[in-house]
Amino acid sequence: MNLRDATLRVELDNPLAAEVHISLYSENGKSESFWGYDKPIYADPFVTNETGVLTLNLKDIENTEGFDIENIRGILVRNMETGKSVTVKSITTSCEHMPKISNCKAEYKSGFWNISATMKNAESIVGYKIQKFVYEQNESTKNVSCTNSGCKMTGDVFVYDLEEDMDSYAKNLGKPIYFKITPNMQNGAIDPCETERITSGEIKASCSINKTSVVIGEGIPVATYSLSGCPDAKCGYEVSLGDVVLAEATGGDVDKNTTNPNKANAGTQSLAVGEYSIKMRSTNSDRPFNEVECGKFEVTEQKVEIVPTVSCEDVKAKVGEKVTITPSVTGCDDGCSYTLTGIDPMASGTLPMTGITYTAPSSAGSVVHSLTVTNQSSNRSGSCSFTGVYEASGTGGGAVSMDCEFAKSKVFPQEQLVLNTINIKGITENKQLNIMLNGSVVKTMDCGYGSCWNNQFAATNSLGTHTYEVMLDGYRVCSAKLEVQSAISCDVSSEEIGLGESVTITGNYLGSCWNVSVAVNNSDKSWPQCNSMSYTETPTALGTYEYKIKVNGNPAAECSKTVKVVEKAPTITCPDNAAKKVGSNISVKPKSLSGCSNGCEYNLSDGFTTSMSGYSYKGDAISFTAPSYETSVTYQFEVKNDKGAANCNFTYDYKTSSGTVYPLDLPKDEPVVIKADSCYSITSSTASCTNIRFNCLWNNASEGCSIQVNSNSPTAGGHNSSNNILSPKPNEGDVICTSDHVDKITCAGW
Repeated sequence: MNLRDATLRVELDNPLAAEVHISLYSENGKSESFWGYDKPIYADPFVTNETGVLTLNLKDIENTEGFDIENIRGILVRNMETGKSVTVKSITTSCEHMPKISNCKAEYKSGFWNISATMKNAESIVGYKIQKFVYEQNESTKNVSCTNSGCKMTGDVFVYDLEEDMDSYAKNLGKPIYFKITPNMQNGAIDPCETERITSGEIKASCSINKTSVVIGEGIPVATYSLSGCPDAKCGYEVSLGDVVLAEATGGDVDKNTTNPNKANAGTQSLAVGEYSIKMRSTNSDRPFNEVECGKFEVTEQKVEIVPTVSCEDVKAKVGEKVTITPSVTGCDDGCSYTLTGIDPMASGTLPMTGITYTAPSSAGSVVHSLTVTNQSSNRSGSCSFTGVYEASGTGGGAVSMDCEFAKSKVFPQEQLVLNTINIKGITENKQLNIMLNGSVVKTMDCGYGSCWNNQFAATNSLGTHTYEVMLDGYRVCSAKLEVQSAISCDVSSEEIGLGESVTITGNYLGSCWNVSVAVNNSDKSWPQCNSMSYTETPTALGTYEYKIKVNGNPAAECSKTVKVVEKAPTITCPDNAAKKVGSNISVKPKSLSGCSNGCEYNLSDGFTTSMSGYSYKGDAISFTAPSYETSVTYQFEVKNDKGAANCNFTYDYKTSSGTVYPLDLPKDEPVVIKADSCYSITSSTASCTNIRFNCLWNNASEGCSIQVNSNSPTAGGHNSSNNILSPKPNEGDVICTSDHVDKITCAGW
């Protein structure tokens, strides 16, 4: 390890101020042909009597002969005074020459995952381990060796194209995926970094039909279908009517129509009267997609006669000008023709979608027009009549013109408006003109030669864009558009959340605010400040919630958003691996479980002899009997709901007894770790118990660890001893301390 220019931090518990020497040792640089090539070179020690955290600048020892700061093998901390207790609590370093990895990314492109990571000080890196995780489970691992330039670097960025198994990619569509990248040095790995969670796409099908009714023996509707999101050319599909396959293929994305409408309901294969459905489904289970219904259609005895419906509105115009009417028409999907009477000559043709244009009569007066619309397939007709009022130019409203616009184009409801008028023509004496909205008079405005007045009024309460018209004698003189917008708008962090997730509603208010309140389902919950209209909560039950922000101000305003709290795909964390007694009663419960508040389907299995499953599972303990012989069993715990599934694994080691004693030689002043699945007899009389760390992590309350010191059972390390059982049970890393030597440490049996 290269510790050039590094800082070493050593935390000591040295209450009696014992003299402590702290030394680094390195490789000596000799080849294997020299005697002592494997002996380390020790640097001159740092000497201290202090307690607490010591910060040591390693530049101070770089001048030691033969010592290589760039090839550190270890750190030696020695207590130089007998009878004084010193504990090393932690040792850490910070060094700008250490390799560091960050900014890990992954992007899928055309069968490869493009992996990249920023890698500082990569010179000592000999390879990388790239792990792929799906639903937090390690699915695959790729080891990349830097030998023979196997690690591609672009500047300080490591890049690697990881080839994807397409069957695996298709299986994981729609699931969360991430990668963990671990750089390896010659003498070990450094801390890895992870990419963000990536949810790959999914295969989606869509389909529709062109008609909803056919006659017996005259074929079926044409289906238009598409498939998107195929990862390769192995997507299989079929479009079918019951057992009759209308279209099928294997390939990639597709966008087509069925080409043979006579494949069913034709000739001797006619369908009976009734309702039928055309569907599109997957034919490759390795490239699945949800079945979709293209549509339902009805088979009838005879053609359904479609009768158009028509409605018209009266018009006003000047004589001789072009007039366009846009009637409301239904029943013309197959095409319609029209005739219009009351004009000379009568107008006729194919009904256009943009309206019917004709020339107004040349004489002033009122004319009743008749419009007849005929369906070209059924030959059935519908009609309407309307009155056209036509006035000659000169003295009436048709002779007056002006331009008008609002002083502000965007206002709040009931805000005071001013309608400005310019370019006034045709007014030689005072007249009253009506300002109208949706056919109703909102203000009567006075106009004279060159100007108008009494043109102020309040905006409508209706939000949206409105057209105000200035009318005189039934003629529209001018018009102006106005957008009425709410003084407040709301937004929520998500309109659908999972149970246990939080939601935030925020408001944006444009008026003059006095105070604010937030209500949930009409119950006041919060009173935020005017300058921070925000409220966050975590709903505790499934259902629909209405969040409303109400502002008391000028103008008063309120807005609301609806949030649906649903059960999302489950997540599960298994219990820890543990040792269990042969033949005992086993109780299994997840460490954590979400997405099952309404109950999940579950399965707990070892894949061989043990399998338990059920429904409505909410996290209760599941019990079974342990095997009757010593073995190690790995279980898979899976939960499902209608949104997805999750699983995890754990292992139980089944043993007859935990009382086996293994000899262990304890060198002086060296810490010893006692493992959770073994017991030890300590034979060295020189071992100081102040340096013994042990980990004996059993699961049942009756289990634990015992310590004997000179055949006695002392209080050790804060743990009270009764019948050689320490209570509470020691945790990993606990230091068991007495003033005597340790004779034996054993794990308690069942």
